[in-house]
Amino acid sequence: KRDTVVFKYKSVDLNTCFLLSYSDAAWANLDSGKTGGGYLIGVAAEDRDTYGIIGWRCRALRRVVRSTMAGETLALGDLLDEAEAVCDVWKCVMGKELRATAVTDCRSLYDHIHLGKQVTEKRLRCELFALREAQKEKTLEVEWADTKQQLADALTKSMVAHRLIQVINNGSLREEDAQRQRAKTTAVMGFSYPW
Repeated sequence: KRDTVVFKYKSVDLNTCFLLSYSDAAWANLDSGKTGGGYLIGVAAEDRDTYGIIGWRCRALRRVVRSTMAGETLALGDLLDEAEAVCDVWKCVMGKELRATAVTDCRSLYDHIHLGKQVTEKRLRCELFALREAQKEKTLEVEWADTKQQLADALTKSMVAHRLIQVINNGSLREEDAQRQRAKTTAVMGFSYPW
């Protein structure tokens, strides 16, 4: 059974909205030991209630990695490149900066970026330096969230994407909107979903 997915977009204040993105990786989940990585990019209202996805990517990372931490770092690095491009276009069109925030569910990656912890793998060190620099220069603010709030999980893991579908269908990150939509659908269809 497939759920109906309709991208719903709500208006946001262009003076206070910001780029809110999610990145994730699944270590060695692809053929030949490759790691899958993915990200979602969207525009969010300041209070994060309204959220509209404007882009996503899911693919094998550009090299084989030795750890989950390395996979998560490369996925976030890919997101950083895309977020910078979106912010550059925004600045050209709107004439002002767009704040960008990325969410990861990898606590060790978050700690390495914010606390400056070192890693032994040299290639990974370069990626972490780029992410730390982006954080320091306020190009990209990196936040940590619980895995349950990680919207990009469904891009890298074999799972049912209930939360992501709810966000897409409602144009909102609020759980209350998702519950209201489920109740409405249940009343119309005459059955309930298992989530």
